[in-house]
Amino acid sequence: MFYSTRTKLIASFLGVSFLVGFVSISIGGQLLHKSVLKEAKNRVQLDLNAAHEIYRMRVHFIEACLNITALGSAFRSSLKDADVDDLVERLTQTAHHAKLDFAGIVSSDGKTFCRIGPNALAGNIPDPENPIVELTLQKNVPIAGTVILGRDFLYAQDPQLAARARIRLLPAANAAVAFTDPPAEEISGMALAAAIPIFSDNTLLAVLYGGTLLNQSEEIVDAIRDTVFKNEVYKGRSVGTATVFLNDLRISTNVIALNEKRAVGTKVSKAVGDRVLGQGERWTERAFVVNDWYITAYDSIKDIFGNRVGMLYVGILEAKYIDEVKKVIAVFVLITLLGMVLAVGLGFVLADNIMGPVRRLINASK
Repeated sequence: MFYSTRTKLIASFLGVSFLVGFVSISIGGQLLHKSVLKEAKNRVQLDLNAAHEIYRMRVHFIEACLNITALGSAFRSSLKDADVDDLVERLTQTAHHAKLDFAGIVSSDGKTFCRIGPNALAGNIPDPENPIVELTLQKNVPIAGTVILGRDFLYAQDPQLAARARIRLLPAANAAVAFTDPPAEEISGMALAAAIPIFSDNTLLAVLYGGTLLNQSEEIVDAIRDTVFKNEVYKGRSVGTATVFLNDLRISTNVIALNEKRAVGTKVSKAVGDRVLGQGERWTERAFVVNDWYITAYDSIKDIFGNRVGMLYVGILEAKYIDEVKKVIAVFVLITLLGMVLAVGLGFVLADNIMGPVRRLINASK
């Protein structure tokens, strides 16, 4: 009787401890998981806003540098005198200080006067389409922003730019795996550019233009990573990543593929592309990025004509937050196990206290 009652008491305490612990872990774990992911989503949205600001600041910097050059009296004097050598020298210096990949001057009739690079003299190569200058000539106001440039334009500026813009498309799920068939290629370039009209006595003399090619560039995405995520590392991997897309293609990124190289040439998932590029909405969800899960935020990039031509992405490694949740749940489990151990000890003590007098009564009766 004594041992049966003690067993029942201990089993009861164990059952209550296990039930309370199981309910606490289940409900608490779910609430904690949702809370952590919600906090991560809020953070990544703020990070995306910061990334947009860094992107815009680069555009404004290019515009400011070109404005300073255009306002220089020596530059204007050389322009009026058609001193090509001096203009090319000044453009080259501006491009060096502003880290521009291309720069040039277009006359008021739309013909290229000169440019930096190996094709400095416009007569060496036919005039290609120059969207940002054409828009500036139409509106007679400075234009700055994102522009899509064709291969002919890039080749005219510098054949190396055209080669850098060429990106081989890779499988989205694994950028290290090669295609069995010859892969498709992207040959257009996405650039941050500006064009400044130059007037003299209300007469348009020329347009000064310049910009930076984003294809296979590391400057902006690494600036976003270093500024927003402050080089935070988790298990040997960068916690935060950033990417610039041309349409749905990664053209500039610090997301690392399985081959330990940047995942340039991979595409975003169809769900993200449809939401951001198709509907123009911001995506803030967990998503599989190349080879791992991230808490992500995507937003569209519009060109100087207002068309959605790409996306800006930031992402936080989900594993960091999942591991934090697992650590907290592990603490809950440990507390529950300790509670069950205490329940066993308490069962023994209570069984002795309750059944002691009964046992003495039984012995006295015998």
